[in-house]
Amino acid sequence: AAVVPGWPGALPCWPAVVVVAPRWWQGDRELMTADQDAPFRQADAWIADNVPREARLLVDDALWVDLVERGHPPGQVVWFYKLDTDQDVKGRYPRGWREFDYVVATATMRDFPEHLPQVAEALRHSEVAASFGSGTGRVEVRKVEGSPVSSPG
Repeated sequence: AAVVPGWPGALPCWPAVVVVAPRWWQGDRELMTADQDAPFRQADAWIADNVPREARLLVDDALWVDLVERGHPPGQVVWFYKLDTDQDVKGRYPRGWREFDYVVATATMRDFPEHLPQVAEALRHSEVAASFGSGTGRVEVRKVEGSPVSSPG
């Protein structure tokens, strides 16, 4: 009989393959068939139709470029992470979250509140104006309490 090098060492791996492969296949299938970007596009379109250009927005970096390309001034659209970590941004917005009119909340933003206190306060002191998607893919456009920019509608 022929001996296949490494074959006896591969036997313990088969249970893992049997357990992991179906989950991997399902996850891959969802990523390939679901439109993960739809809530971002919907939020972007809603902002274009409802949020004044002079509004200050705290956003996920996935939306920053789109909003700037639509005409929002780059200095008024801020990647949320920078509000707590970037000294230049802190200097430009010394009152932190109170300087913003809208927060565009995504799963990424909602996952780090204990590490980003300004972002956590912005979320705590805002109300949902529009929401797109569901579960972890949900994107919320939130109006910050006390914002100087008027509400849509």
